[in-house]
Amino acid sequence: MAFHRTCWQQLLTQRRSLSKDDLLLLQTASASAEHFDAAADIVLQARRAAEILRNSSKAICFTGAGISTAAGLGDYRGKRGKWTLEAQGAEASYTTVYEELRPTFAHEAVAKLVEMGKIAYVVSQNADGLHHLSGIPYSKLSDVHGSAFTEYCPSCGKRYVRKTYVPEDRAEDFFAGRIPGPIPSHIRRCPGCGSNHWTGRSCDKCGGPLHDTVISFGDGLEEGLLRPAFEHATVADACLSLGSTMSIGPSNQVVAIQKGPLIACVRQDTDMDRLCQSSGGVRVYGDCDEFMYHVMADLLGEAFDDWQASLSQKSAIYDSQRPTIGKRRGDIFVKKV
Repeated sequence: MAFHRTCWQQLLTQRRSLSKDDLLLLQTASASAEHFDAAADIVLQARRAAEILRNSSKAICFTGAGISTAAGLGDYRGKRGKWTLEAQGAEASYTTVYEELRPTFAHEAVAKLVEMGKIAYVVSQNADGLHHLSGIPYSKLSDVHGSAFTEYCPSCGKRYVRKTYVPEDRAEDFFAGRIPGPIPSHIRRCPGCGSNHWTGRSCDKCGGPLHDTVISFGDGLEEGLLRPAFEHATVADACLSLGSTMSIGPSNQVVAIQKGPLIACVRQDTDMDRLCQSSGGVRVYGDCDEFMYHVMADLLGEAFDDWQASLSQKSAIYDSQRPTIGKRRGDIFVKKV
């Protein structure tokens, strides 16, 4: 369910007068309720956020699934999110061709803030590779939950950023018996998450088998990606959090340990909401694209229209970096164990 935030608060004050059936519906809605601030309030909050970013030079950006929903990806805790549907006894089913995904307006805004020197480092819990595609180099980006376009060699450590989706999704069908015949030798169950991480390709440097970087429950996070994220968080002068409930550790702790104002835009309530207020930050309920549109308009001023117009010119670059080769079933969100 989606509610205007003021209407939701009014509904909560009337809960004692509700029938048992209506109260049950309210409790169900509370678990996944999405709130939206009024348009005028979003503009005012964006103005405050722009002022914080205008005065920052070491801010970090923390992003979750909500920044990519406009690109066509499902989220987890939203009204149609994977975990929300599973809690209701329904099955989330998304079929995503990852090569067809393109950065959203919010992704482009973050890339521009990095280019301007306002954001020093981006920490993303998404595996869609869209921040890197938007132009943010990995020297300023940690995909802490991996990327569907990156694989690495456990033997020598060499990493490969590909133009196409790298996980071996056939593994789930082999494990479930949906594909007859012997299982290919490179497909093996991970002792941590129970899925398969081997891609079937070999390292150009040492010849060792390559491993995807996508993190599932039960897998450990790469220390080499966490370390720079925390190093930048300890010296950050602000944090911009987009599309994340900031509830999945350990990467969410970069939000908690940074000492500057916290700017957060996500449609659900979070445990970090009080930090927005106590840090002198901004808390917005709404869509990341809409919020960042107003932030960038205020921050860039007269240069905003030219920058926005330039975004269409990047489509050819994206097409060259993400060639679509047929239809592949690349779906991290519904990977079964």
